[in-house]
Amino acid sequence: MDLFSKLFKGFREEKKGKIAKAWEFVADDTITTPPAANKEGSLIVFGTKSGKIYALNQDGKKIWDYTSKKELGKEQLFFLDEEKFKQISAKPVIADMENRDDIIIGSEVGNIFMLNSNGRLKWNFLAQDAIKASALVADINNDGNKEIVFGSNDGYIYTLNAKGKLVWKIKLKSGIEASPAFLKSKRNQIIVGSNDGTIYSLDKNGNLLWEFKTNGKITAQPATAEINNQMVIIIGSQDNNLYALDENGGLMWN
Repeated sequence: MDLFSKLFKGFREEKKGKIAKAWEFVADDTITTPPAANKEGSLIVFGTKSGKIYALNQDGKKIWDYTSKKELGKEQLFFLDEEKFKQISAKPVIADMENRDDIIIGSEVGNIFMLNSNGRLKWNFLAQDAIKASALVADINNDGNKEIVFGSNDGYIYTLNAKGKLVWKIKLKSGIEASPAFLKSKRNQIIVGSNDGTIYSLDKNGNLLWEFKTNGKITAQPATAEINNQMVIIIGSQDNNLYALDENGGLMWN
């Protein structure tokens, strides 16, 4: 039973048509990310405008909080949005990496870090610009270990191992504010959209396989599915179109 099923289970005794509040939690600042929950619903994690990460249990009680302490120089601060530079915009990712329920979080200041389930910092990696979207966590090279793939407004796609060490990075044509997706097929692909409207496909080593240009910024994560025995990539663009591509980047429809 997932987290939301558990929450709504408690509402069954209420009068039909009424939803009762199970619990509430007041953070120190505006909540700026969707919540992430582990499979059991016993760990709920989200971020705020002030850069604080909260972890709650299934009853809405705080387990711990964590604030990233990245110090910036005057030159770096000059180029950052003063209102948002501490903010966590990307939804946290909870995954079994080195341990159960490790938490991976990117920030507007450009660092991505991993906490364990008790809120202890395991590692920190710094990109050159804001990280606005969640990381992809998947075994992209079939070595039995999960990698962490994410984009930054610096125009790079980065891949890290479970210890936060850089495996590879590739510079694309514009910043990236969308989460990558993983297409598992005969040749595994990382699919990601970018700020200039280009959809990219990368292989397990970060080599470019193909690209497809739309006419608007892409901030949405692609969806991948097998339809009629064919792998299909579906992605929306701010040009008001939804695109369906085959696994070679060919347009099927929009």
